[in-house]
Amino acid sequence: MCGVIGFNWKDELLLNQMCKAIKHRGPDGKGIYLDDKVSLGHNRLDILDKSGTDKQPMSDENNAIVLTYNGRVYNFPQIREELIAKGYKFKSRSDAEVILHAYEEYGTDCVQHFNGMWAFCIYDKTKNMLFLSRDRFGIKPLYYYFDGERFIFSSEIKAILEHDVPRKENRGVIFDYLYFNLTDHSEETFFKDIKRLMPSHNMIFDLSDRKLKISRYYDITKNTVESANDPGKIKDLFTDAVNRALVSDVAMGSCLSGGIDSSSIVVTMRNIDPDVQIKTFSMKFPGEAMDESLYQRAVYEKVNSVNYGVTPQPSELIEDLHELFMTQEEPFSGTSVYGQYRIMKLANETGIKVLMDGQGADQVLSGSSYFNGYYYYEMLKQFDVAQLFREASQYYSKSKSLIPLVYLGLRMTPGELKRYLYNHQKAPYLSRRFLEENADREDMRRHISSLQEAAYSSILFYAL
Repeated sequence: MCGVIGFNWKDELLLNQMCKAIKHRGPDGKGIYLDDKVSLGHNRLDILDKSGTDKQPMSDENNAIVLTYNGRVYNFPQIREELIAKGYKFKSRSDAEVILHAYEEYGTDCVQHFNGMWAFCIYDKTKNMLFLSRDRFGIKPLYYYFDGERFIFSSEIKAILEHDVPRKENRGVIFDYLYFNLTDHSEETFFKDIKRLMPSHNMIFDLSDRKLKISRYYDITKNTVESANDPGKIKDLFTDAVNRALVSDVAMGSCLSGGIDSSSIVVTMRNIDPDVQIKTFSMKFPGEAMDESLYQRAVYEKVNSVNYGVTPQPSELIEDLHELFMTQEEPFSGTSVYGQYRIMKLANETGIKVLMDGQGADQVLSGSSYFNGYYYYEMLKQFDVAQLFREASQYYSKSKSLIPLVYLGLRMTPGELKRYLYNHQKAPYLSRRFLEENADREDMRRHISSLQEAAYSSILFYAL
């Protein structure tokens, strides 16, 4: 990962402070750009083209546009060839330069050509504007603050807080977190007036009149594929995705939980390159019911990978809390975040900069108890009680859990009754004033009525 930062006036000292605040995102180098209108910064993590020819912020040959970028555009070789055919010259092998020239050719529609993950800002001097974009599924973060005069953006909130901006809690978002167990579900953050650019969105900031315009460039509900249920097609797309992600000038590893998600990635990595060394990283809980070491071993022995394991202890969690909170910046909903944190830390200690990961498969393939509730509900609507009974019985025989039936019950519960149950369960821990203050806020999931809608919603907000 890299770090991108900037604001709409000139201040080198403040820009360097922001870069320092998120130096961990890019320890391999720092670059800044300043003129009378903007200050832009970049912290670099070397992944592609380590020759130094693609330092950022990066300008075009006419110094008319400037880019600061975090991410990977996996299809950049193909786009590069298309742009060369149109007459563009390249001085590096990086995807950053491809983004720069793609913007020259296609304008803000350049993002329609990208397959990857990104958060970037392009300073267009000719149009006197900043163009910011975030990838379709929000893999890369991008936050901003705008008070009508000052526009500040960054890969992380902590860099924005280097400015003299109000540090005030967002009580509505806190309510959503405590009451509905929602996070990252809207442009609002836990910090009032600091927002996130949502996935699939572009932003244009006019430097002349200080106007902000946000637009959506991609909607997953309008991009369905007819052959999506074809296992062969899914396998081909999956293999292609892993293959594209393996393009790197540094060693890569993979998380390995023992589940279908990460196991599929690791096996596919080996199928693509039979000789490359693969390092895998796993959580292990010896003697505990949740331990998946048996499944992990089956995979890493099959692909002949070097496996590294970590078993977090309660005392270590206490020691790591401050750094974990500073890394996450906002509250999170479970201890799995700490597990991921320890895995990433372990990978870094072994010299791995890039990890493949299996995040999002439950959402894409509707594989968790939450989705089973909607699946059961659809069978119930079709009066297919026999099939519903078979599915629920099979699930229980394997997991000894009735959670999908609980989700089915919640799906069938009227909104007013559900609110009453929420109040009864959570009101003892929340003040009456706080509940009344946020009485008009609602769970964004309450309007979901089908398995397909649940999958779309989950992919958009939680998959990545």
